[in-house]
Amino acid sequence: METPLTEPLSSPVAWRNSDLNDESWTITLTPEQLEELDAVITPHVVG
Repeated sequence: METPLTEPLSSPVAWRNSDLNDESWTITLTPEQLEELDAVITPHVVG
C-alpha cells in the first residue's frame, strides 16, 4: 500500500465538482448487477 497523501491535490489529477456533474461517463447498474457485486464483495468485508 502506498503512503497516504498529507497535502491537498492541486494539479489536474484532482477531480473537480464540474467533472463529476457531467453524467455522460456514468452507468446505471441493474438490481441483478448490484446483487452480483454484493455477492462478490461481501465475503471480503471485514467487520
